Amino acid sequence: MIAAPPDLGQDLVRNHRLNVRVGPSAWSIAIGFAVLCIIWGEFPITAKIGTTGQPPFLVAGSRFVLAGVILGITARLRGTSLRLDRGYLSALFLISMSMIGIPSAIFFWAVQHAQASVLTLVWCTAPLFICLINARNPGESQSWKTALGLLAGFGGVVQVVAAGSGLAMSGDALIAELAVAASALLYAVGFQQVRSRTREGDILVLTSWQLLFAGSAILLLSLLTEHRLPAAPSSANVASFVFLVLACSCITFSLTTWLIRHLGTVRTGYNELVTPAITVVVAAPQLGEPLTGHKVLGLVLMVVGLVLVMPRGRSVSEDLPIAETAEGHIGRE
Repeated sequence: MIAAPPDLGQDLVRNHRLNVRVGPSAWSIAIGFAVLCIIWGEFPITAKIGTTGQPPFLVAGSRFVLAGVILGITARLRGTSLRLDRGYLSALFLISMSMIGIPSAIFFWAVQHAQASVLTLVWCTAPLFICLINARNPGESQSWKTALGLLAGFGGVVQVVAAGSGLAMSGDALIAELAVAASALLYAVGFQQVRSRTREGDILVLTSWQLLFAGSAILLLSLLTEHRLPAAPSSANVASFVFLVLACSCITFSLTTWLIRHLGTVRTGYNELVTPAITVVVAAPQLGEPLTGHKVLGLVLMVVGLVLVMPRGRSVSEDLPIAETAEGHIGRE
């Protein structure tokens, strides 16, 4: 009796799994996460300088549109087509509105009626919403350490941002705080959709469309609500705008999609708890703000939370099942 030939396909897959690293290394993802946190930590100060004397919606919308154009041109120079089917574009439009367009517009409006520090605290509920939305998601690696890390990080934000400040109980300030909380929930929903809807495709192309959609919507809002002409931009305005376009748009949103693919939504979302600490460290020397005991304690809690949330000793992508890894990689079954 002739023996059946070996299944060469299964052998190839088995050898690939044994000999090839799945996804990027833990170090690569750690560096990407650190870059994301540092850039977003600089964002509040840069945005404040960039919008001084300028219509905020106009600045925000122009920033996103220009960033989308830059990413689109970069993708084309790499030989990648910008064409996507109508269903994919519809999904990207909804993601861009929930993650970029609506939260940005709400925050710019809310900061005129409530304390920026309190609004920052309210916005930091986004990672907690992300964790709750993914509580039963088998594609997310969650444990008691993850939950404890998120709580420690949020406690750190309370210490850093809200020491000496209180939530409003009435008036426009309360409405502004509730609006930001609602936008944080909407952001969390969009954040989760990035992983489920954009697991395939060129990251630059996907990010380009998202920024173009969000920027166009905010520019329309500017046209409807901002009737004063912008003042002649200062050199500080221009420098800040360039940073907002290149770093806080092109790099951050592309990097966010990449991290979500390899790190997952819960762990990537933790950057929203780390960036206030970066802002405090940056603001202290640049704006002359004191580094108080409350802020130091908050920084320690955020670091503890980060250590608990992040995996150690292996490639982070190994935590993710095969359906959730980036295209072109083979994950665990």
